[in-house]
Amino acid sequence: MGVEDTLLQKRFAELSMKAYNKNIYTHTGFLTMMEIDLFERSKKNLAPVPYRMYGGYEESERCVLRFGDSETTGYEEEFPVSCIKIMPTAAKFADDLTHRDFLGALLNLGVERSVIGDILVKEKEAYVFCLSNMAEFLMDNLFRVRHTTIKCSLVKAEDMTANVQYEEVSISAASERADIILSKLYHLSRTTASELFRTKKVYINARMTENNSAILKAEDIVSVRGYGKFLYGGLQYVNKKGNNVVIIKKYQ
Repeated sequence: MGVEDTLLQKRFAELSMKAYNKNIYTHTGFLTMMEIDLFERSKKNLAPVPYRMYGGYEESERCVLRFGDSETTGYEEEFPVSCIKIMPTAAKFADDLTHRDFLGALLNLGVERSVIGDILVKEKEAYVFCLSNMAEFLMDNLFRVRHTTIKCSLVKAEDMTANVQYEEVSISAASERADIILSKLYHLSRTTASELFRTKKVYINARMTENNSAILKAEDIVSVRGYGKFLYGGLQYVNKKGNNVVIIKKYQ
């Protein structure tokens, strides 16, 4: 285990103990999938306090970990995640902006990566999840993304979720093994697909898995570093050749 992992585990322990001893809410910044996996593997050693992970919408990849709930603290508190809508002031003259463009513009404001969660791009707009205590700063200081002048506004996360887009595809596979599904979906050889597991690039429901023979279940969310993320819709039927036809919803 590296130094950064050890420090993060120590941070989990400090936050959980503080929530437990003082009956207050505590939280991290946005965690990556690897950091979420580290928490899942180390949580048995933490103070016995309720926790929740949330990134702004159900399928969030980057999430904030919060310790405490209304029963242990005695009060309700909103989750510290806000959503900022970024849109060009003149769409006609706007650049075709990417996830990297929006992230780069935000980081150029001098903030740490952990204050920013998922960034969902739809055409020339973006929805940026961030820590609530940083939302005002980001909106007050972000004026341009690449060469495009933009404007920011706070929106409700539930209003944004309608903008999450999927590409639904059907694939034929010999079984529901994870490596077989990845091989078919991303047009890889079985060897290459299996290598993704060995190199710790596959996450199923936010848990890193090296088991390439794991059987996927309906509603599993699979993230593959370098390839994308999808929701496994499950087996639909068996075709005349005896292969399983499954539904995949690829996140756009």
